[in-house]
Amino acid sequence: MSSVAGGVSTGLSQLGVSAERASDARRAGQGWSLDGNDLALLRRLTTELRRLLELAKSNEATIAVSEIVEAVERIRDGDDLEPAVLTLSVGIEDGNETFSEGWFARLAVSPEAIVLDKLNTTFTVEMGHDRHTTSFAVLTPDGAFDDTGVLAWLAELNKLRRWSTAVIRGERVAL
Repeated sequence: MSSVAGGVSTGLSQLGVSAERASDARRAGQGWSLDGNDLALLRRLTTELRRLLELAKSNEATIAVSEIVEAVERIRDGDDLEPAVLTLSVGIEDGNETFSEGWFARLAVSPEAIVLDKLNTTFTVEMGHDRHTTSFAVLTPDGAFDDTGVLAWLAELNKLRRWSTAVIRGERVAL
């Protein structure tokens, strides 16, 4: 799928999330230690993600949103996740052969973390590709989702929802 979505998978590895850790956690039966605040934020996140279904312009986009909602709900409900990184990217890209810009709100879910970030991209013939990622919040099995970061990411997502050209992309990478 898209390299825009794939960047979050790379971000997970930079946070120290690995296939081995995810596998060890599953074998050990470790669950997520979520407090009331984490659960409330996950409920808010799933509500906002469901609202993306109205933006879905293809079956693939509908499936991507549905899969990510299901994964977040599984974490919220204490259920196991499949050994994969699911990534959802919502964004806009505009330009031509010599210059383009992009703005994407991304969410990745794996057995080891939920990562919320934003990707800004620029392409010029003279300079090539430039990518800048801003991390908003990370939830690990230890809990402590950052309220401010989640709300700021949701604000980014809602700004993108207003664009008629916004696209939804999903990616699944097995661990």
